[in-house]
Amino acid sequence: MQQIEQRGDYIIKTSDLLGQGSFGRVLKCYKNINQDVLYCMKILMKPNISEKKIRNTLEAELKIYKQLKDIYSNNLVKLLDHIETDNEFCFVMELCDDDLDKLFSKYKKNNNWFNRQEQFDMIRQILKGAQILRKKKIVHRDIKPQNILVKVLNPNQIDQKRIFKLADFGFSKSLNDIYEQQDMTRVGTYNYLAPEIYYKDQFSGKCDIYSYGILFHQILFYRRYPGQYSNKEQLHHFFQRIKEDPYKCEILDDQDGKLVADLIEKMILYDQNKRISFEDLFQYQIILLKDPLFQPMFQINKFQKIDEDNQRIFQRIYTILDNLYRKSMLCKKIAEEFSKFNQQDNINILKIQYIIKQIGFYEIKLGFAMIHQIISDFLPIIFELCDVPHFISLLKLYFKENNPQKIELSQKIRIEFYSQQKTLTKDISDIKFKIYHQQKQQNISNITKDDHIFSLETLIEKQQIEVLCEQLQNMIDTKQTCEIINNYDIDFLKKIKQIPTIESRFDFFEYKLYESDQIFKL
Repeated sequence: MQQIEQRGDYIIKTSDLLGQGSFGRVLKCYKNINQDVLYCMKILMKPNISEKKIRNTLEAELKIYKQLKDIYSNNLVKLLDHIETDNEFCFVMELCDDDLDKLFSKYKKNNNWFNRQEQFDMIRQILKGAQILRKKKIVHRDIKPQNILVKVLNPNQIDQKRIFKLADFGFSKSLNDIYEQQDMTRVGTYNYLAPEIYYKDQFSGKCDIYSYGILFHQILFYRRYPGQYSNKEQLHHFFQRIKEDPYKCEILDDQDGKLVADLIEKMILYDQNKRISFEDLFQYQIILLKDPLFQPMFQINKFQKIDEDNQRIFQRIYTILDNLYRKSMLCKKIAEEFSKFNQQDNINILKIQYIIKQIGFYEIKLGFAMIHQIISDFLPIIFELCDVPHFISLLKLYFKENNPQKIELSQKIRIEFYSQQKTLTKDISDIKFKIYHQQKQQNISNITKDDHIFSLETLIEKQQIEVLCEQLQNMIDTKQTCEIINNYDIDFLKKIKQIPTIESRFDFFEYKLYESDQIFKL
């Protein structure tokens, strides 16, 4: 029989132990209002954390999670709640399926390893999480495979996808200047420590770049450390060698060998001042999939010869526009099907329906922006990962060509943009009216934070699709919503739950990694 305990609003499955250490346990749990959605709870016993150092670690972790609370990223583990009792600290987080260290072990056990595409995908996702930390001026200080969690979407299906998430911010620290070298507590795991931490020198946020470099070396080279050190003494000798003679990474025998080796060598330099910066790291070809659509021209010229003619590049632009159109139409179709579940005008169902429409609208809005080169409506990440003037010049060339297929798709996108914009404007009025009456009946005077998205202002302003997906997920997970939909169609509930994953599964930049037809198969 399943043994359970309660902490706050959460029911803990005491038999579902995910991990255990000297300070506490990690268990599966669920909210008492909906046992179908599982979370992860880290429970730390106060008698075991009386030491100042350990208490500081907990407080630091909570502080970082609070800083990241309103940041929506698929590549950072999200803290959903925290509970403090007389005897415990409890952190409630999203539930993942594995960590990277365990994934390494599974592959090694089967004498297998990740192909180049999978390796680059891991590195890109980890650096997406790193990019958020850089923006928030947070240094992690304990980058290692055990702190990269893995969530599997559509397990054992043809479109299975792994999402890699940075986790465990107990050693993390906020800095005023990520590059300023200063005295900080020496923390981390030896095999991933930067030399400046190992030798107790002043250090900056670039210590993370070194640790990412070691991690990426393991991803690319069958879990091996550079220099193949395995203990502290060997690590010391490795540091002394690269101090005098920078590490020369093995060049793999494929078209990406030089690119990979160059990246590793720039990341694991002994001298932190000479190490690659976060900004240059995020612009590296691995992040941009070596794509001539997005890649800064100086990087293309340095590493590869462009032998693709315009037609190939134009086909890629067409694929991106087609994907945006398909994602938008999928959301529209799901939202329309939703109407049959709302015979009594339930306000929560109306809100979910609206958010799904809004996600679809922002997909088509980006397609519209590409057609008319409306730079202000581009996704923020496009400015971070793209040579935008180069991208715009290619779009202008693409739309100059008089191709019937391109013209037809562009026209469909324009029609949908204006149609969906009109529909959403009407929906806002209906929802605001119902929210007003609901508040009046329940004696609520102020609009809630979540209700802010149901306004004309948020339709006009630039919204992050990830934010909408997160809000949609939260609304879907309520017991009331699940019961209403389950009464009609359990399979449809499964379809709706796929919509919040639409961006992580069908990423704008990763269009070459999936077939467009997969979008409608959700």
